[in-house]
Amino acid sequence: MPNIINRTIDFLVIRTKMAKNTSRGLLRAGDIMHTPITVDKGASIRDAAQVMDKNDIGSVLVEDAGQITGISTEEDILKAVMRGIDPDRRKISEIMTGAVRTVGSDTDIDGISGILSKRHIRRLGVTENGDIVGILTAIELIRHYSEHLTTAEGAMQNVVILPQQHSLYDAVTAMTEDNDSVLIREDNNLYIITEKDVVKAIASGLGADTPVSKIMNDVTHTIKFDDDINKAWKIFNEFNIMRLPVTKNGDVIGIVTTRDLLRPYHSSLVTARDIVWTKVSAVTSDASVGDAINAIDPYYTGCVLIVSPASGTRNILKDNIWGIVTERDVIRAIARNVDLEKNVSEIMCDVVHTIDAYDGIDEIIERFVKYHVRRLPVIYKDTSLIGILTVRDILWPYHLHKINAENVMCEPVTAGEDISIKRAAEIMDSKGIGSILIMRNDNLLGIITESDSISVMSEDCP
Repeated sequence: MPNIINRTIDFLVIRTKMAKNTSRGLLRAGDIMHTPITVDKGASIRDAAQVMDKNDIGSVLVEDAGQITGISTEEDILKAVMRGIDPDRRKISEIMTGAVRTVGSDTDIDGISGILSKRHIRRLGVTENGDIVGILTAIELIRHYSEHLTTAEGAMQNVVILPQQHSLYDAVTAMTEDNDSVLIREDNNLYIITEKDVVKAIASGLGADTPVSKIMNDVTHTIKFDDDINKAWKIFNEFNIMRLPVTKNGDVIGIVTTRDLLRPYHSSLVTARDIVWTKVSAVTSDASVGDAINAIDPYYTGCVLIVSPASGTRNILKDNIWGIVTERDVIRAIARNVDLEKNVSEIMCDVVHTIDAYDGIDEIIERFVKYHVRRLPVIYKDTSLIGILTVRDILWPYHLHKINAENVMCEPVTAGEDISIKRAAEIMDSKGIGSILIMRNDNLLGIITESDSISVMSEDCP
């Protein structure tokens, strides 16, 4: 096997380290989707609205001779009504979205969360063998977070287990493809190899064909699948470890790491005030149903607040919020052929649940799930409205950018671009760090991490 440890590091500095694709609790899109409801392409817009109303859903798939040709949502119907389209004369196929954005049924929930948040969408089709077999919505994802991410099983990721006769290269390859650690099983004993162990091996000059037994360490602690994640935190802190195999009936089913638990922790640093949409649509309570529908923001909040006539629609106080009209209310109005000239009270919900501006992600998720709502007005100091929060806003992997990096950063260790991989490994090993910044004449060129060292070994060994 080639000796790669003395090569220089310059070709690595342009790499971008991508987050590994973990599977929280091993749950996939297929586990939390719901069965799709379809309508024929010849159905009218009102027909589709009636189907949505009857099934209490926000979308229908449109089919033609048994083939799915598109999807129509509450938002599509709302926009059509706002444009003055007659829901009885026009077909649902005329306003549907032809391309259904989908994910495979085996897509993990982190991947789902990223797509929904990045694309600013509320639902995804779920496919198997090219066919749409389900629909998954943002609120279903939030409900899953609320119900499952309090246990080790809910927070864990996949784990790779190798027999003891494998080499360091085998372990490195498994890490590159699946994980940042590998478990080794020998009889009834369990061992672990991590990125840091690989860095130590490189620093010590060990070859890629070194038996894993030379670098593996005993697994000193495990955690049961139904244990609370607070127990994991206590073990991490007390014993200064970063990974815990998760067991069920004596078998290892996954592994939970400090990184897995840090994501919800960082999200708890984010408050409603940090992520709220501040452009609020509102009409006074003397408005008509048609006025309320036309005032709804169909792109972001999907709702309009109903406020006291005396208060006006600016600088709204909490006590002056009398109701809310959402896209679901509009669907119900169309389905039941409500007269658009009637007062907005005909379709509004007069129970409006709110959230405090300083409440964190956990409190927000709890409120969404408890009241089965998708929007929460955000109130500052129990008096003034500052905006609307939707379920899409709290898909937490993408709120980490709201945290000030200065509060969590550490002093960097730097090196020149001509440093060898072995020397970089020695520095990381001696200082107990996972990365080094690569500099040229005081300018940052890039970064080398433990994972990069592993990748180099993997690429250079056949």
